[in-house]
Amino acid sequence: MAEPTTTRATIRQNIIRKLYSTHHPIVGTTTATGATDDSLSVTAVTDNILAPSGQTEDFNHSFIYVATKGATGPSVGDVVRVVNTNFFGSNSFLDISPNFSSPFLTGQTYEIHYKFHPSVINNKINEILENIRGFVLVPLSGLIVNGNFNTNVSSWTASGTTPTWVEAAAGATQAAGTLFGVGALNLTSGAVTTYTYQRVNIAGGTPLMLSCFAKIVAGTSVEMEIWDVTNAAQIGESANTTVQNEWIHLQLGVSVPITCTEVEVRLYAGGSTSVFYDAIQLIRRDQQIFDLPSDFDYPEDFESVLYFPKGDQIEVGTSSNAFRSLQHRIEKWGDADILSTPLGGSVSQRIQLVAGSVGTRRWSSFGTAGTTPDWGYRIGSNIDHPLFIRGRVDYATVTSDSTTIYAPEDYITGLVYADLIEDLAQEDLDQGNNDGYATKMTKADNIRQKLDPLARNKSDDKGIVHGTFNRHGS
Repeated sequence: MAEPTTTRATIRQNIIRKLYSTHHPIVGTTTATGATDDSLSVTAVTDNILAPSGQTEDFNHSFIYVATKGATGPSVGDVVRVVNTNFFGSNSFLDISPNFSSPFLTGQTYEIHYKFHPSVINNKINEILENIRGFVLVPLSGLIVNGNFNTNVSSWTASGTTPTWVEAAAGATQAAGTLFGVGALNLTSGAVTTYTYQRVNIAGGTPLMLSCFAKIVAGTSVEMEIWDVTNAAQIGESANTTVQNEWIHLQLGVSVPITCTEVEVRLYAGGSTSVFYDAIQLIRRDQQIFDLPSDFDYPEDFESVLYFPKGDQIEVGTSSNAFRSLQHRIEKWGDADILSTPLGGSVSQRIQLVAGSVGTRRWSSFGTAGTTPDWGYRIGSNIDHPLFIRGRVDYATVTSDSTTIYAPEDYITGLVYADLIEDLAQEDLDQGNNDGYATKMTKADNIRQKLDPLARNKSDDKGIVHGTFNRHGS
């Protein structure tokens, strides 16, 4: 089952339904375009559920938040305030100020925020996201820039086919085009000569390992190679497969010619209409010190260096240096230390692999017993498998209602709800209402207590946040 995902709009609406549960409506949909004359209007929100729902004073001074956009009309996120209420037949309306930029259309969704400005809730959602962390598995890109494609593909240059970034949709599976993380590189079109590339300066004689995971959705083949830019020649073999609709592990091991000073990693879309690449790594096989991936903010976020053992070699169709993916369980590569530079600099945190043998000896299913296995002990100074860093990262903040949030929905909803209840309690205290203060603080504490099991299983707070992970803001 895929990890549950959600959006800011869903979380915010969950929060206000809890916070304003005694009110109605909280989230509504307009049933007309204007006011009494049913004409287009930038000064009113019209809905036939308003009149039976409350008195005039129930709506005055509340905030209206535009939740969906029509063909025209105001944009998602626009906020206005109710200044008057008119119950007029089946289509009652709320007069607002300031005016909408364009008329609110029939069928647009809106939210009524009776107490807190919508931006307060959106900001609190981001505050919680910034202060909790989740475990992730990040490919160690090595000499490649952004090989995990969690943000974009801007470091790749087109040569006959343009690379595009594909983000996994909420609740997406492997079939959606990503295998690790939240994004992948997608190539479409063309003849076998079309490819995208990234160049890397290199010292002659360097031993390299190039690895990636690739999938053909439709077409003929997927292929990667290392190209000697200095001498205009391919280095070693290519890695390729014609197997479709399954993620395949492609891997090469080469030594750079002594006269070579620059290499090019090429990714092909051979006669294909759509192919995907993920977790691309170009690693010096003799390297033992790596930059801590930028996904991690602090050295204590790092946990371990892991690797995926190669699966069976692909023998179906036309394939070279291609292996089944995710066939064997992920294993620890070896011990590692963090090298820190507390005064900063271009790279303040690095990982140092500890040389030595770890893991278990494996026989490939296509090898012969009693002969040298296709892989053996994992040696820190001979990297021959893709490496991954396991650790904890902050959940990304969001600026749009539609942006995917990967943090647990119930957890974020509950923590923000508790914070808002605590804000209301503080307001009671400021007004001398001690009983109201005590009641609300107890409710906020109870909400957080119910979230404790989820917090232990799904997150790890990285510091003290007022009113979020500690009781009574202590």
